[in-house]
Amino acid sequence: MQPYFETTSQRYYERRVWKLGISHFYRYQIDDPSGATIAVPDGCIDFVFDCSAGSDLSGSSVIGTVLKHKAIRTQYRHVYFGVRFQPGVCPAMLRMPNGELIEQDVPMAEALDAPGLWEAICAAPDFRTQSQCFWDAYTAAWRAREEKRAGSGKACLSAAVQQLIAASGGRIQVKALAEKTGYSVRYIDRVFREVVGLGPKTFSQIVRFQKLLNLLHGSKRPHLTELADRCGYYDQSQCIRQFKTYTGTTPRAYCKMLAEADYSHRVVVTDFHLSAAFLQSPAKRG
Repeated sequence: MQPYFETTSQRYYERRVWKLGISHFYRYQIDDPSGATIAVPDGCIDFVFDCSAGSDLSGSSVIGTVLKHKAIRTQYRHVYFGVRFQPGVCPAMLRMPNGELIEQDVPMAEALDAPGLWEAICAAPDFRTQSQCFWDAYTAAWRAREEKRAGSGKACLSAAVQQLIAASGGRIQVKALAEKTGYSVRYIDRVFREVVGLGPKTFSQIVRFQKLLNLLHGSKRPHLTELADRCGYYDQSQCIRQFKTYTGTTPRAYCKMLAEADYSHRVVVTDFHLSAAFLQSPAKRG
């Protein structure tokens, strides 16, 4: 979740995908006169296209995960189309490893190997068409990339570790990861950093924080003490400290902000169909 993206716009359109490592597509317009948008840690990489009239490629960028709340470059009244990848995923088209994107906002021309994609996205008349345009280009790039790295042991180990961390809600210890995968703690840490760009401990903390965010956005919010326990924090104080580091505010103040911003009415979740068929990995195709 990136809640401050939504609160700086009147309407935030989202199409959930959850295929080929893509989490969702989104589109929004910056309506905050300051032009500021705050990113919070999510372990994800975003491709953000500035589609405003008169804009050029310099306004589009690839954004890596932050490790604490941080302002990213956006402009007042500009319209953005974005693609958020699932936590820990290294997207196809990317010219650099995930680790080089940590806390970075890199111009798209430098970060992506996708000639003509920005022009095609900007020429698309609506959110649905933009999403389809990206999907068509990305599935081809993803298939080509997967064919090159089919059977990669490091990629498989990293994916297995990510699944274990996600399944535990970020609560699993690195020692337990070693026991479940059969590799040493040191080797897991080295491979995970190489593939994901973060250590498994940091990645787990971000997963745990994102779980807390989702619970705070729920219709029924348990007391903070219960929330801290459900998310695996040592106590309420630790939960508040990390939440403030990651968001710049406390859980109580954050919930007040959501209510004042009428958050639930800003987000429009769409359900249009993407025409390209889901592509299995090369190892699974007949």
